[in-house]
Amino acid sequence: MDEVKEFTTKQFFKTLFTLPNTLKLIFKLEKHYALYLIILNILTAFIPLASLFIYQDLINSVLGASQHLISIIAIYFITQVVTTILNQIESYISGKFEMRLSYNINMRLMQTTSSLELSDYEQSDMYNIIEKVTQESTYKPFQLFNAILGVLSSFISLLTSLIFIGTWSIGVSLLLFIIPILSLILFLRVGQLEFLIQWRRANEERKTWYIIHLLTHDFSFKEIKLNNISGYFLEKYGKLKQQFIKQDLSISRKKVYFNILLDFILNIVNIGAIFAMIMSVRAGKLLVGNLVSLIQATSKINTYSQAMIQNIYIIYNTSLFMEQLFDFLKRDEVKDEESIDLNNQYEEIETINTANLSYIYPNTDNFTLKNVNVTFNKGELTAIVGKNGSGKSTLVKLISGLYKPTQGEIYYNDQSNGSLPIDFYQENISVLFQDFVKYELTVRENIGLSNLAYLRNDDRIIQILDNLSLDFLKIKGKYELDMQLGNWFQEGRQLSGGQWQKIALARTFFKKASLYILDEPSSALDPVTEKEIFDYFVKLSRENISIFVSHSLDAARKADKIIVMKDGMVEDVGKHESLLKRSSYYQELYYSEKYEDIDG
Repeated sequence: MDEVKEFTTKQFFKTLFTLPNTLKLIFKLEKHYALYLIILNILTAFIPLASLFIYQDLINSVLGASQHLISIIAIYFITQVVTTILNQIESYISGKFEMRLSYNINMRLMQTTSSLELSDYEQSDMYNIIEKVTQESTYKPFQLFNAILGVLSSFISLLTSLIFIGTWSIGVSLLLFIIPILSLILFLRVGQLEFLIQWRRANEERKTWYIIHLLTHDFSFKEIKLNNISGYFLEKYGKLKQQFIKQDLSISRKKVYFNILLDFILNIVNIGAIFAMIMSVRAGKLLVGNLVSLIQATSKINTYSQAMIQNIYIIYNTSLFMEQLFDFLKRDEVKDEESIDLNNQYEEIETINTANLSYIYPNTDNFTLKNVNVTFNKGELTAIVGKNGSGKSTLVKLISGLYKPTQGEIYYNDQSNGSLPIDFYQENISVLFQDFVKYELTVRENIGLSNLAYLRNDDRIIQILDNLSLDFLKIKGKYELDMQLGNWFQEGRQLSGGQWQKIALARTFFKKASLYILDEPSSALDPVTEKEIFDYFVKLSRENISIFVSHSLDAARKADKIIVMKDGMVEDVGKHESLLKRSSYYQELYYSEKYEDIDG
């Protein structure tokens, strides 16, 4: 995770220099509402000064002419009505602005996460950053803009009140202005500490989210219930949350102590100023109405000062977050969604060649794949076999464009992977992964998400359902394409593991691709279904490049070619019979599997 530096004056101003970027982002997303709020806040900021003059004139006119008194009362009434209207308009626009801003920034974030590499998601630091920015982006940018408006409004009200007091005493006015400025430095140190605590505990907060996820979803319920381990997770969750509470209370105490100290100092100055005002009234130098207005202005200095300091604190604290948000959004440089030409048509893949292909996972030193040289051809069914950790799935992810090679290249029809954009892979390749997604969506979406152009083509969806014999999705002999699957939402239908896998297979085959890859496609299937799937896959391979990864050598026997992987390298390539004769390692895999079958 990016390290946040300790508080210094240089770092403080560096952080505040993110404000132009923040305002630029906000104005780009919601320009009109932002301008409306700025204008409204400036208008309402001058109302306290107008009120001071009205109160002063009202009190001084009590014993004067009735006509002037009525005019002042009328002006007072109009001011109150205008204030109420402006506040209500501001409240409505602010609420609408917050919702729209949150929506637009979340859309930007999701576009950025969609452009990340698979390897990014395999690093815990990236998860911490994603967790933090996605959670806080819903309110932090609005909070920052609101704090900027708060500073603007508080500063105008503070300045006009100080000018009003300055008409009586410039010295008192300057003193009331200097105290909040000096106290701001101490308060910002508290803000820095709060941000550092919250940012550095992102990993621990993600652990609490994971515990909640485990205790509130069906995939883990059975094991937790039978092993009676809910208490263990509750205790673990409790310890983490207690630690967070302790940290947050420590920050809250610091804020309370600081506010009490600031309020105490300002009140001492206020009492001294009020005493001097009273003496001026007694000496006949100040009218009673002026005294009341000056006391009001002096007392409001505390409110405006604390509001301004609190908002500057929020600006600084939130700007630290915005630095991280902007750093994260820069990761979208990999591929701008708008730059992808969805109408671009690529040639079908007929051959794939890997040249000295090697891969090292981030934050590791050892090669997961080393100097892999293999060929895949159209009309050929290829099996990739090997023990766990031999590099089978890594090779599949490299071929499908989810990883970029550390060394070597992959050629698709003699075109290097380095020259191909992401939409080439998206158009040409369809993959069923071991950890396929169980979409808690409708049948239609579960099939059609692999080819959105045909999402509403009922005939095509029904055809693939029939081809793979997904009869369990029928109700009264008819497919219900809009039936909700899963149990997260109302009227959802829960499925077995094998049924979910058949749906994932149907989604894979629904996509019109020139390369199909199945990673352990029969892990949850019964023998009859496995045969049906493989028969369909073999038929499909006649017109495409087809690859499947399997532990089962019985399944691999059906392939035209078998690639044997060992410790990240290609041990041998050939047909089942020839490999069984010449490869001792393949023999080991084969007889080990037979032994397991006999033992079972």
